[in-house]
Amino acid sequence: MRKSVRRSIVLDELEGRSLLSGPGHHLPIAPPNAAVMADLAKIQADTKSLIADIKTLAPTLKADAKAIETAISGSSTVQAARTTLTNDAKAEKATIQADLKAIHSAINSAARQAAIAQLQTDQANADKTLKADASAVQSAIAADSNITAARAKLTTDSAPITADQATLQADHTKLQADLKAQYGNGS
Repeated sequence: MRKSVRRSIVLDELEGRSLLSGPGHHLPIAPPNAAVMADLAKIQADTKSLIADIKTLAPTLKADAKAIETAISGSSTVQAARTTLTNDAKAEKATIQADLKAIHSAINSAARQAAIAQLQTDQANADKTLKADASAVQSAIAADSNITAARAKLTTDSAPITADQATLQADHTKLQADLKAQYGNGS
């Protein structure tokens, strides 16, 4: 039969301390000065402005994004480039699969090495072809006037949000400078 043993843990209470003891911890940190408080208030106000602009402009920006998608799908040049990319990708996949099959079915080392060399050549050619095709898609998108106009509208419509973000960035930079001026560089 097992004998159960009771163990008890006793903790001694330490003295209560409101501040850490030791060197460097005995000076309280000064509260933020008026410049820092003003920076924080401006950041809060500018954040609210950004959020309001995002909520207000969301339907417009969504419509702009849809217009870009529609312009891309309606461009015969872009669609032709995409079709070429898709067809080349399918062809390259078939070629690579055939090369892998040849490697697995090789009956001797020389045939296997030749199949591996062919796979490497085909992979390099596939990379070049697919990169060129993707570049052609991007070029077709960039050259299409309807897509360019739709993108320009999105940029124009999102300008208030972009401005709000720039303002917030400037606010944070000013806050950092004011904190550094009040508290030093921290080293």
